[in-house]
Amino acid sequence: MAHPAHWLHDPAETGVHIATDSGGWDFVRYPDLAAQARRMATRLIRLGVGREDVVCLVLPSDRELIAGIYGVWAAGATICPVTPPLFAGNDSYIGHIAGILAQAAPPVVVTVDAYEPLVVAALERAGVAAAVWVVDDVAGQEPAPIAEPASIALLQFTSGSTGTPRGVRVSFDNLIANFGAFDYFARGEAADGVASWLPIHHDMGLIGCLLFPVAHQQNLWIMRPDQFIRDPARWLECLTPGKARHAGCPPFGLAYAARKITPARLAELDLSNVHSVVIGAESVDPAVLQRFVEFAAPAGFSGDTLRPAYGLAENTVAVAINRHGDRISLVRLDRPAVVFGRPAPILDTATFGTVAAAAGDGWLVGHGLPEPGTGIGVRIVDESGQELPPGFVGEIAVTGTSVAHGYHGVTGDCTTFAGDRLLTGDAGFIHGGDLYVLGRMGDSIKINGRSVYAEDLDALLAAATGIEAGRLATVATTESGRPAVVVFAVAKPGPWAEAARTALRTEFGRGVEITVVCGGPRLILRTSSGKPRRKNMWMALRTGDMSGTIIPETGTDSAAAHPEQKEVAR
Repeated sequence: MAHPAHWLHDPAETGVHIATDSGGWDFVRYPDLAAQARRMATRLIRLGVGREDVVCLVLPSDRELIAGIYGVWAAGATICPVTPPLFAGNDSYIGHIAGILAQAAPPVVVTVDAYEPLVVAALERAGVAAAVWVVDDVAGQEPAPIAEPASIALLQFTSGSTGTPRGVRVSFDNLIANFGAFDYFARGEAADGVASWLPIHHDMGLIGCLLFPVAHQQNLWIMRPDQFIRDPARWLECLTPGKARHAGCPPFGLAYAARKITPARLAELDLSNVHSVVIGAESVDPAVLQRFVEFAAPAGFSGDTLRPAYGLAENTVAVAINRHGDRISLVRLDRPAVVFGRPAPILDTATFGTVAAAAGDGWLVGHGLPEPGTGIGVRIVDESGQELPPGFVGEIAVTGTSVAHGYHGVTGDCTTFAGDRLLTGDAGFIHGGDLYVLGRMGDSIKINGRSVYAEDLDALLAAATGIEAGRLATVATTESGRPAVVVFAVAKPGPWAEAARTALRTEFGRGVEITVVCGGPRLILRTSSGKPRRKNMWMALRTGDMSGTIIPETGTDSAAAHPEQKEVAR
């Protein structure tokens, strides 16, 4: 195995373009980045970092974070990138990273001035004694010799969409195996540049959009998520001729770009040279893809460049990506007839671009299947772990050399890492050579004998209310003893609330308890990758720790039960 520090060799003119807040770009050549990484390794070693130690990096997506990753590896230690406090409130953020620090137990935490008080407070709350290095200029340091690599390359904390984040133990062999899978998916088309605004602290942004391009010594354009939010057109500018041809983006990012970029701004862009945009990190709705293609087509963007992907940190990152050159397959399900352990009720099939997909109409996107040469295997299993035939709905199970080495600090039996296979907790089925993903099993309930997934409810209600994707999320639960659905929407009170209730009553009858909550942009809690944190939203609603308004149901009976809107104060 090649040592990871050697991935930073010395090409003459390639490197990383890092977005500045003034609208420009700082370019760092790979030789300069490699030198900085080895000097950072010297400082880390002097601070007490030894081989097999974990180093937490609480840094923005900039040069110091990129060099710090390779500097930790050059020191023989394990990296643990931690999401910086971009949008979270201070107390909730301190609590979040305190949980990570308690599990990682780093001897050193690397951060910047702005984050230092939060890091110190989190260390105190976690009861961890660690040196805090507020990163500074290391130009005067001698470059450290490259140490023997640690047994674990990366402690990747899951994004926490279904509970408390857990540290996934990813080895260098896992990374190299997953890089090989990316090569297969790309069919060797990896020589062109990459543009990303995804957080480097999350598996898709870190591995797929940083480590993989660096391993191939591609030119790389890196933005922070908040820079993308302020100006999504800046990301698309990176995909114009002479720059990057590859990118990664979750569906909500495409929806946001299509909503925020004006036609006049789009007219300034030429997107005809884009080769591939990998779409993942959350459920992929074909209606969202279609809207983005319709939006970007005047700039020369082709829907054939979209590559739906499925992956998770427990498999390093990638499991299946619709390969370049393959048309995206679609199936339309009879949603009310979906039952776990039974054949998927397929009503129709198509290829992307040949049908007008709309939110809530049952169309699902195919993600391809990993080729044998990737070393990744995908099976669908029932509740007892027995493999189901093609076409049956069950839990997605993954095998192969990309499967990580379990969770940090967890020994003995684990329901996720079960023997030689990874049980993902996601429901799906295989049809016609494609993997179709229904959603998180932990975010599903049985209603009238049906298996109902939160992602399907999101699509159903988006269609019923007209609220765009990313601004609405549902929680389905039976905690109260009966099926209940909570609708969270970034919107003001209006007729859409009754439209949501009507859609749910039509779908499930009156045996379902329905709550509708509206509020501002922070109403929908999200992970670092943008997935709704449904469990956390449900708990926040129950405890009154959520800023939002419960909208009462109209009508005589409901008016008596809810004489006025109930404010839920944070």
